[in-house]
Amino acid sequence: MKVKSFKKVIGALGIFASASLFVASCTKASTRFDQVDDDKLVLASTFSSSSPIALSLNDVIEQYNKNKPAGNYPVEIFSIAGGYNGGLQTVNTKLAAKDKTQFFNMIFNYQAVTAQLVRHDLALELNKGAEPVDVSAFPDQFLQENYDILGNTDRAVYGVPFTRSTEVLVTNVPVVYQLLSQATTNGDLKISDDEATQKLWAEWKMKAQTNLGNNTRSNKPSRAAGEMAVTENGMQAEQPAQPANQAPASSEFIKKLWGDYTSVEGGLKGYTFSASALDTTTSLLDLSTRIAKSYPNNLKPVNDRKPASPQGVIGIDSPSNYLFNATFSQVNGNKDNFMIRKTANNRTYDYNALLSNQDNRNEQLKNAFNALSPLINANGLFLNNGGNYSSNWGKYHQLGFFLSSTSGYYQSFVGNSAAFNLVFKGVDPSVGTYPFPNFTSNLYAPTKAEYDAGALGAFTSSRKRWVIYKKDSLTDALKQTETNVAITDEANRAKAEEALSKALEPIKDNLSTEKNKKLIGYIGTGFELDKFDSAVKNKVYQAGNLNNRNFMSAFVLTSDVDKKSVPSEQSLQVSEADIRIAPTKFQASATKNTIITQGPSLIGIHANEKEDLQTKRFINWLIKGNINIPATTNAQGRETSPAYQGTPLNYLVAKASYILPTREFLNNPKNEQTKNPYQNIATHAFKSILDDPNNYVPYSDAPDFRSGSFRQSLDSTLVSANSSKSNFDTFMNNLDKAVPTIVKQN
Repeated sequence: MKVKSFKKVIGALGIFASASLFVASCTKASTRFDQVDDDKLVLASTFSSSSPIALSLNDVIEQYNKNKPAGNYPVEIFSIAGGYNGGLQTVNTKLAAKDKTQFFNMIFNYQAVTAQLVRHDLALELNKGAEPVDVSAFPDQFLQENYDILGNTDRAVYGVPFTRSTEVLVTNVPVVYQLLSQATTNGDLKISDDEATQKLWAEWKMKAQTNLGNNTRSNKPSRAAGEMAVTENGMQAEQPAQPANQAPASSEFIKKLWGDYTSVEGGLKGYTFSASALDTTTSLLDLSTRIAKSYPNNLKPVNDRKPASPQGVIGIDSPSNYLFNATFSQVNGNKDNFMIRKTANNRTYDYNALLSNQDNRNEQLKNAFNALSPLINANGLFLNNGGNYSSNWGKYHQLGFFLSSTSGYYQSFVGNSAAFNLVFKGVDPSVGTYPFPNFTSNLYAPTKAEYDAGALGAFTSSRKRWVIYKKDSLTDALKQTETNVAITDEANRAKAEEALSKALEPIKDNLSTEKNKKLIGYIGTGFELDKFDSAVKNKVYQAGNLNNRNFMSAFVLTSDVDKKSVPSEQSLQVSEADIRIAPTKFQASATKNTIITQGPSLIGIHANEKEDLQTKRFINWLIKGNINIPATTNAQGRETSPAYQGTPLNYLVAKASYILPTREFLNNPKNEQTKNPYQNIATHAFKSILDDPNNYVPYSDAPDFRSGSFRQSLDSTLVSANSSKSNFDTFMNNLDKAVPTIVKQN
């Protein structure tokens, strides 16, 4: 399969293009253009090349190209850097330039892209014309984002909601149970005697005891040892099979990590814990604030937190999702009363009314912000700031709760087999110990032949073995092999090459002639350089875009670091967590349960008559076709991925922990009884939207081309407020400054 790539678009260029398109929105008749028919379809993707959905998408397209009917165009992937926003900027640039030769036919992205294409009269009406895409399997609730786009007057579907997720609340039970138990031992905290709370407390006791084990993972129950139990709100979560007759669970590691309990007014003193505290946003934040006030010694301000310390009581992966869901709940899911709604003349979506507080428009936003303020002031809030997900900390007991996407299940917990820290040598552990980065591979010495040709190292990623060469040694002949690469970060290349050369010097005479397994370091795209302390940062070497144009690589050397196993007691397994739907009500008085429905749609882009037809054929094949993918095994012959036979679309969502929001999928009981509790919860939540629309309403962003920019501004401004402990007025002033001018135009 051929893969195209595209360099990251400069942000200013994307904004310029957006401005051009805003002006064009009222006169779109002159903006439509045709692309050159080049006998192929191009699907734009912003997924990381090593992510489950990217790998499964590759599998699906390979199957299509291999088995497609004669006359159907092959499909290529067009890789875009910068995530979904990078995709939006790329679309903006190509629309502004009227790019007829290097545009694409489809893109996985959000409503902002769809709305942009509609304004430019280049959105492909998938369910109209010759050979329309059959979208009848998707309920209207999940197609509504198409119908709400301004200018869509005939219920056209431009983007098919193939991949959807919602949010879950994960309680790190070993941590929360112990922190609350210490308050009960002190006589400050009472446990409610209602049946639901007593049942929950007994379950938490078992889970906390499970975490202790014998400090070996082999003594922990496997996932299969648990059973699925239904929580109060009908959402499923895995429960342990361990008996309840255990002594009160107490972890010395957690006690040392979180510090001593402090009896203080406004903390857990005088508080009665109830299971209902997890049901609403305000009650959850109140509990989190009380915990933070009761354990102040080791909870530091955001900028003073160390990598081996608690990061807060609760972590939120999407700050903007929190604000959107909390405000949408306050108006009981009524879009006409929501803080972002259409102007009176239905010409556009109005962000300026919120920013200028017309008609008290920001009242709900103020309530949502003020619900967080006590937690912020108590140093209890962790916010994801660009890829630093709360699960990275929650699974090592450094958070008590975290709100996370159901698409992130496979990164949320430590497996039963092993967990590791990256420990730098020769420095204090408080600044030299970090969770081992995700998306990291072993870095090996090259073979003798590769070394003689100028190679510095080798690693395996995305099922391929990559060899790193000195830039000056990477000849045109070597470049013919895709997996031969050189360090691309010019500012740091010399330093990185020198470090690798020094690492190889003692072993250069003993390199094998086979694929080498002499470990010299660790390399990957999960090194967050700004998170490393200054004492160790110079031992993290930047390598640039090696094997993935979307992400920057870095490496460390075994001469500087150790990869140390984390004892069982110090990590969170899925069987030790309480997993449930994120609060669906801001306050208990809300009359509707709001469910976030998020995820990229596959959006069609007009090209020309023939390619448009081919695009619809391909999407119909994704929905109704059939593929056979054999099982894969590792070097030891163990099956790493089972064989699959079924529709391409089901393969995509199953591999990536997404939900396919079709009636067939949601009504299949098996999809609420999988080994993935996140999927079970999301499926149940989406099914509730269909079965009980009077009580459950979906939330998704306004389908407006500026919604992505506004969301980014919300994220960055709330992250800043958490660091500076700003009040609401300061937050709004900073938000007004952060929002681009184009967002304020009506």
